[in-house]
Amino acid sequence: MPTIIDFNKAVIEFYLQKKADNDLNELQSISPAKLKDLLLSKLASGELQKDIPSLEKIFNNAKKFENLTRAIMNESIDKFRPIQYFIQGKTTVPTDDTIILLSIFIDFQPRPYAAWREKGFDEDETVISDGDRDKEADGELETDENPPTTKGSNKTEMPPTENPETPPPVRVNWKLKDKKSLSIMAGALVLTILMAFYSWPHKQCMYWDGEKYIAIYCDEADYQLQCLALDNEKLENFKRITRKDTLTKDHVNKVWYSKIDTEVEFFTCPGLHPVHPHRSLKAATLRIIEKYAIGKVNNEKGAVD
Repeated sequence: MPTIIDFNKAVIEFYLQKKADNDLNELQSISPAKLKDLLLSKLASGELQKDIPSLEKIFNNAKKFENLTRAIMNESIDKFRPIQYFIQGKTTVPTDDTIILLSIFIDFQPRPYAAWREKGFDEDETVISDGDRDKEADGELETDENPPTTKGSNKTEMPPTENPETPPPVRVNWKLKDKKSLSIMAGALVLTILMAFYSWPHKQCMYWDGEKYIAIYCDEADYQLQCLALDNEKLENFKRITRKDTLTKDHVNKVWYSKIDTEVEFFTCPGLHPVHPHRSLKAATLRIIEKYAIGKVNNEKGAVD
């Protein structure tokens, strides 16, 4: 039975073929903000009716907004960054959500997964049915060509003939004729690696431990943990800066901060606060760094002295 893993493989294979054919158009260099606008445009045109349940789970699973359009409009563009990174080749292991959105942007058909799985069943039944008919036809031909002989028949049995000389093996010329062939072969190699990856058990969830994200098997997640779908970009780069005394004027607009009540925290990447996902992180200005990093450290040293 086709699974979501098979669907993911099919979408990636379709994407790699479009990439090899230079058929990605504006997707090749699109920004997260434009991906968000493109999704809203497709939704408004009415062409995503079958995708709405999947999009609701991604953008409005908690039913916080009155409709899907409002939910996407209020979503941070960071939600679309994994798609951009996958298209640019910065990540090679997209999450299920990333593949669902990718299937929409490249117009993979049929989709969503339920429609693709249903078509897979129909094709399997057709193949089996045709195969049975072929076997029956072959049986009829064999019966006609080799009628049973009866005892006393005048038919002369021919002596077995020697096997003809085995022809030499055919050597295939693998010379690449053009760059397109090279691209297709490279895409096939990437697809093989991805298929092997998806066939092997791996961690697809992550949780925040107070300083960084930790990858974890989804079925082993404790109910007390606020688990998220694995995002390799966040897993590798999103950290809380625990030593504010390392921040200087050179970090202006290069680190991000949040101020909740009286607590100010600094982070290495933009996005949403890992504990308070309704709060967006802001780029740290010179005033913020001087007041809550450099100034705070100097005040603490003065208090100790």
